[in-house]
Amino acid sequence: MTSTAELQRRTGRGDAPGTGPVEPAARSPWSRLAGPPWAVLLPTLAVAALVLVGIGSKSLWSDEAFSLANARMGLGDLWDLVARREANQGLYLVFLHGWTALADGEGWLRLPSALLAIATVPMLYLVGRRLFGPVAATLAATLLAVNGMFVEQAQTARGYTLTIFAVVLASWCFLRFVDDQTPGRFVAWVAASLLLPYCHFFGLLVLVGHAASLLFLRDRPLPWRRFLLGGALIGLGSLPIVFVALLKDEGQLDWVPKTTPTRLLGTIASLGSGQRAPVVLAAVLALGIAAACLVALAPALRRRRLSWPLAFPVCWFAVPIVTASVVSLARPVLVPRYFSVTVPALALLVGAGLAALAPRRRAVGAAALVALSL
Repeated sequence: MTSTAELQRRTGRGDAPGTGPVEPAARSPWSRLAGPPWAVLLPTLAVAALVLVGIGSKSLWSDEAFSLANARMGLGDLWDLVARREANQGLYLVFLHGWTALADGEGWLRLPSALLAIATVPMLYLVGRRLFGPVAATLAATLLAVNGMFVEQAQTARGYTLTIFAVVLASWCFLRFVDDQTPGRFVAWVAASLLLPYCHFFGLLVLVGHAASLLFLRDRPLPWRRFLLGGALIGLGSLPIVFVALLKDEGQLDWVPKTTPTRLLGTIASLGSGQRAPVVLAAVLALGIAAACLVALAPALRRRRLSWPLAFPVCWFAVPIVTASVVSLARPVLVPRYFSVTVPALALLVGAGLAALAPRRRAVGAAALVALSL
């Protein structure tokens, strides 16, 4: 079965950047870097250098100390904690329990986050290639590799990079199932999706985004019964975590500040630059990212019709933010790192926008965003 990007090229109906016919510029040096193995190897080496160098040089901060204290509990006590109060990131805490039994130290404690971040970059390349083709996929993988929020979480002993990896894995399995509804792909999609809520509550919002994107898939008939069955299985499997979240609330989020427009904008801007970047740098980078996204969405805005390849990352990015913003009116949940699940979708949109530019402008734009990110 052909990929989504290939289907868009054959039908000629896609308005997603990077899915059109191959241009003469495809034989440029850039195109050679956008093809295997360099397309995957270079971004992967970049993120490895960024997250592994100095990973054990800083002392643990409060959240990392919390992870370590929980991981050192007896397995029975840890299970009781996860089942009764700290279900969020429960899967990570159970893993960390076994990991800390092998060795100790700041670097060792953070190493799983770093390794998962390194594995996420080539996985995002596969997602981007399926949606937009190799050039946009390479750009997306590169931008994820240098993303401030992504690198920060990759050097932190918390479960956010586990969640990001699971989100990208579930997205890839979902796209494969959309292209060809075989039993094996159905099982892979459901299994990967079931990981998300047990990694982080916000993983559920990404799954809602996946479902919403199907409304834009107009170029082929879909076996809706299979999708509904899969959704029902995922929903049933997620019930325990939903139960804990709704009925076992003991003020775990009482520390989150009140939601304001300024805080919302700051949260969105931090998805490109991270939480430690200077305000001016974060603002400039956010403007560059927004400009690239507008280039990606320009054909859809002109035609007033959003194609499936673009709708997928748009829904992945927008649904968690919009949903959490609405919830925050009653119960504040706007914590920038919680939204790290949307960072890969943002990288895909920016990569698609840059891929739509002429080669020289593309190179300048990509270099500028990478430089600002570093």
